[in-house]
Amino acid sequence: ESILRDACQRLINESKNQLVLFKENLDSGLLYVADTRRQGLEVLKEYIEKEKDEISIVCSSFAGILNENAEIYRELKRIIPLKVKDGVKIKVLMTHPLFADFRSEQESTNREKIGGEIVDGIKILIDDFKINPSDVKLYSGTPTCFAIKTSDAMLINPYPYRSKAFEMPTFLVGKDGFIYSKFKESHFGAFDTTIAENLPPGFHDALKQKLRTYSTAVNSFLNSK
Repeated sequence: ESILRDACQRLINESKNQLVLFKENLDSGLLYVADTRRQGLEVLKEYIEKEKDEISIVCSSFAGILNENAEIYRELKRIIPLKVKDGVKIKVLMTHPLFADFRSEQESTNREKIGGEIVDGIKILIDDFKINPSDVKLYSGTPTCFAIKTSDAMLINPYPYRSKAFEMPTFLVGKDGFIYSKFKESHFGAFDTTIAENLPPGFHDALKQKLRTYSTAVNSFLNSK
């Protein structure tokens, strides 16, 4: 009898814990956890296709989208211009090339590489995805999360210190949870801050010409430590 009573109590406690966890998941708005960004984007694509108002993107260089999966790139290249044509606002916040060299150090890639990817990525967003240049900004800070926000869902893919973000776990959250509301304000809100700069005139050549200057400045800082 004692053994049965103890087993029942354990079962009750486990059920309580599971209910608490279930409630926490509901409160957070967690919809899906993916092993990689590509898997998360496959799920988010449904939300992007039905969006009628605004899609916001926070990224480092957009290279992960361009290079990690040709099918995802083709799908976004098909969907995004149609959204722009339908009046959906597409906002993109990318890392300023100056700060990209710090990211290069973390990922053990060549200096100027990520900065070059940023500049080339902007050109693709404007030329191929038909995004308005005034809706693309450069943020003077190192990125923390790759993220895409629609009106109903948000994809969050953290940037790790020693690996590439598109290889890392990715979370999809819904608009009714506290994660969505907090990231909408704190992460995507960075687009409207004073350290989010508009693209300079003739941005492609202007930024390309400054990549070596940016790299030299970062080298000087890192070598002075």
